[in-house]
Amino acid sequence: MNGSKVTQYVYKTVRAEGGGSVTGGTSAGVSGSVKSLTTASFKVTPLVNTGTCSQASISIKLTADDLNCSKGSVTLTSDDAATGAANDGGLLFNGMQSMKIDGGGSVTITGSFTAPSGDPDVERHILVTDDCGNVTDIKLTIVIVDNLAPNSYCEDKQVSLNNKGEVFVTPGTFSSTSENNFGYTDNCAIVAPSSPMDTKGMFIRRTGSGDCWTRSLVLTCTDGESVKVDIRTIDDAGNYTDCCVTATLVNKAGPSCQSFMNVSTICTDPNLANLESFFREPTYYAPCGEVKVTSTTPSLSLSCGAGSVTKTWTFTNNGQSVQCSQTLTVSAVPGYRVLPLVDSTATCNYTYNEAVERARALDRVQLLDPAGTVTCAAPIVEVEKWEYSNSQYCKIVRIRYSFVDKCQRYQGLVADAASYVNFDQNGGTAGYTRYSNGYYQARQVADGSGFAYVFGYERYIMVNDRTAPTSVPPVVADICLGDNCKFTFSQTLTGSDLCGDGSTTGSNLAFNWSVVSPSGSVIATGNSSSVSHATRATGSLSDLAAGTYKVNYSVADYCGNRSFYSYQVTGKDCKTPFVLVHEKNLELGYDSRLNMGMGQVCVDDVLNNLGDNCTGYDYLYSKTRMQRASDAAVYAETLPTCLQFTCADKGQRVAVRVWTRDEAGNTNFVLNYITVQDNKGACTAPLSTITGTLATENGQSVKDVVVTGSVNGVTQGTANTNASGTYSLQAGLDQNVQVKAVKIATEDKYAGVTTFDIARISKHVLDIEKLASPYTMIAADVNKDGEIDAQDMLQIRNFILKKSSSLPGGVWRFIDKSYAFSNTANPFGEDFPEVVNLSKVPATATANFVAVKLGDVNTTYVAGLTGVQVRNSNALMLQAEDMQLVAGNEYTVDITSENFNAIAFQGTISLNGATVKSVKGGDLANINDGNFGVFTNEVTASWNGATKLNANVMSITFVANKTAKLSEVMTVGSSLTSAVANDAQGNEMNVNLKFTTGKVSGGEFALHQNTPNPVALETTIGFNLPKDEQARLTVYTVDGKTVLAKQIDGKAGVNQITINKSELNANGVMYYRLETAEHTATKKMIIIE
Repeated sequence: MNGSKVTQYVYKTVRAEGGGSVTGGTSAGVSGSVKSLTTASFKVTPLVNTGTCSQASISIKLTADDLNCSKGSVTLTSDDAATGAANDGGLLFNGMQSMKIDGGGSVTITGSFTAPSGDPDVERHILVTDDCGNVTDIKLTIVIVDNLAPNSYCEDKQVSLNNKGEVFVTPGTFSSTSENNFGYTDNCAIVAPSSPMDTKGMFIRRTGSGDCWTRSLVLTCTDGESVKVDIRTIDDAGNYTDCCVTATLVNKAGPSCQSFMNVSTICTDPNLANLESFFREPTYYAPCGEVKVTSTTPSLSLSCGAGSVTKTWTFTNNGQSVQCSQTLTVSAVPGYRVLPLVDSTATCNYTYNEAVERARALDRVQLLDPAGTVTCAAPIVEVEKWEYSNSQYCKIVRIRYSFVDKCQRYQGLVADAASYVNFDQNGGTAGYTRYSNGYYQARQVADGSGFAYVFGYERYIMVNDRTAPTSVPPVVADICLGDNCKFTFSQTLTGSDLCGDGSTTGSNLAFNWSVVSPSGSVIATGNSSSVSHATRATGSLSDLAAGTYKVNYSVADYCGNRSFYSYQVTGKDCKTPFVLVHEKNLELGYDSRLNMGMGQVCVDDVLNNLGDNCTGYDYLYSKTRMQRASDAAVYAETLPTCLQFTCADKGQRVAVRVWTRDEAGNTNFVLNYITVQDNKGACTAPLSTITGTLATENGQSVKDVVVTGSVNGVTQGTANTNASGTYSLQAGLDQNVQVKAVKIATEDKYAGVTTFDIARISKHVLDIEKLASPYTMIAADVNKDGEIDAQDMLQIRNFILKKSSSLPGGVWRFIDKSYAFSNTANPFGEDFPEVVNLSKVPATATANFVAVKLGDVNTTYVAGLTGVQVRNSNALMLQAEDMQLVAGNEYTVDITSENFNAIAFQGTISLNGATVKSVKGGDLANINDGNFGVFTNEVTASWNGATKLNANVMSITFVANKTAKLSEVMTVGSSLTSAVANDAQGNEMNVNLKFTTGKVSGGEFALHQNTPNPVALETTIGFNLPKDEQARLTVYTVDGKTVLAKQIDGKAGVNQITINKSELNANGVMYYRLETAEHTATKKMIIIE
């Protein structure tokens, strides 16, 4: 602190007071007479800004308080002699020579001095003389004492951290002035500390830390962005001053790193596949904060097996970055050798492929030097090819392989696994010199950048094949035209060859084709060059007009052997035209000529519109016709364009068909209705009644036949036959009436038509056994062309096999029963009537018809039966080996018969849970694909010929859709084609299928006629069951009385039961009925005495 303090010294005679820059304490005062006041001490501060602590000034006030002398005053004088110059610092008091103090008065004296070096004390003597002459020598000791604190000059500073995140600071770091180079001032000099333990000088510590004061301080980045520090300045007297400043830390030093040594390896080092394994991340350091590390991804590119790659890391901290790197150097290991490729022959095929041959040659390269050490050579292969042919080989392929490595020379040719041959590394002739072993000497080739070593050799491939491939031309079903009257054709051609199995590129077959239009011009060509399938090719055409196109194609193998084929594709209009009509009300009018009510409706009366995909309206209109719906639904141009209606139609809504036909012959009709009215009473004329019966030659009645009576082409009456085949209709009395019968319903179209009919027709055609009656001959002419021939048999077989849905001639023909054939051996030579013409019809008349069932030449049609009924218990037994089927697998099953005792058989083989792929005939006579129909999961069969022992009937190939036993999947029945066989005598038999496990699949449910019948003693009743099941047989009289009932454990297939007459206890007509859970059948028998 700064300031002054006056110390009083009280004397009895004189009181002395001293002043100056007093910084010390007050000295003890002394009192006494002037005589006794002999000493006084003063502490003064040194003069400020003198640069030394030895200069000072002093002011002393002397007061005369107690004077012993009456004169009342004292005189002060300086005793210079006593003081001397050695220790008073040259202190001189102003006015001391003549100063006098009156009693009770005072006087002040001042002075300045410099303390002698090394002695801060100054002595001075003052002589005090009173008026009485008394003298006292007062010795004054003046001590220089520094009580003033130093002045400190400090301020906030920015300090920079080093690369370790530290900074060394001292008090001088925060100096705000250059004075004394320390930043302080003092009234006297501060002596520099003589040791670290010295308590003088400037000190520093963190503010508020309580740490000891130190000469210096280390600040780090952990102190944050700034830190406060205290600085203390202490002078030699122990006076001190504190100041607080802020140190702002600046991180000017960035991160540092240290790379690892560079590495090297050779080009065969397998670790080169993982370049990162060669590099190590450098060590790094950053003063403060997180360091971001990034690095490059090494990518090695070798030239001739040598090269280098450097990976660089970048370390970033506080906006500053540093990089370190490491380099991998790869050295080459040269050399390679080659395993030979020898000549070869190909029996069938070889296709040259440059890439394949190059790869084949490279596969023979060994990257080894002469000592067998693995190298990093990278030879390339150039391949050249020449082709020849001669009388022995269809193709000779000469291939030259040249191995070139621009980086290192070829090391040798390996003759076998244990040795190799070195070649002249200085090259040879400019060209190749072929040696007897097929190899060539190495040579050098100048490439402009140095020399590339080349090695080459040749090999030959001889291909031998002179057999042309074969193909089966496809059989293409007619293709229907689309809505645009065009069709699209797509067909796959297949072929086979001695060598071309399609397993390799060279075994492919080449297809070329051309399509010839109906006019004879070529409209398209194609080939299989872009087809990936080896032994087939697919071609397609679109927007083809109707007509028959011829496809000519050839198939060639690798050696150029070629075969030629052709087939036809027909596009036809299969789409029927459409007819739009409206209904019509017709009012009858009286016709006096016919004596009856009449009316007419024509096409124009009901027609709205016509249309077709190919045919125009005018043509369709010209072919539009009408007919009653009761007539057979068959279009004919002879049909009328107008229909006549009579009183027989009065009050009815008569159904009619309105037909049309397009240019392709497709017909279609729409059902329309004419409401016939007689509001004017036109229907008052008398009528006649015409009755008759329609039955087959052997008396089987035919029901649901539409019979019409017409006068002059106008229908007057219509009736349908009942279950007995009889009818009754009305027509104009005393008129000429034509009676016609037509069977429209076709539910019985398969009834009575079997493969045995084909066998009978065959015998007729071959003149082995002629058909017995003109009616059976008419039945055999199923296409109604007036001849019985193979075409009729084919059409019946396709009908039985369900390949076609109808016979060309329809189902029935009805012939006037009263007509007598002039030549019963050839009914087709005369115009036999299929109508009955009645003249001047009386009130009642009769018109009977013989019903001829087309295809049923053995007259087995039974009224009310829609299929085939087997009439006895004999059976054709087929066999098959039972097996376990696995879903997804393909199987072929042989169906055989130990005793094929039939000359005709047919039926349906069903595979419930399988998909049929194909069927092949066995070793029966003349059996072929035409005897079978193939459907999704069924096969139909129809065959006639000779019986055979141990016959292989057919083989069926299928894919199982479920896992099961074959006997659980395969059955024989009548789902499509009725199952029936005929023995040599023509007797019908069941068709059963027996598996090796004993299970039998037997046709359909059937009850057979008892034999013998009539019954005299006993009779046998046979029946067929489709599966093992309970059955009940009941025999009862015509009035319904039961005479016998038996419960039967039936087995799948043929069953028999014998009944003794005595069990019946009745005579006359009896009925027997067989019942199961799902079926019932009844037949009649006669019991005689």
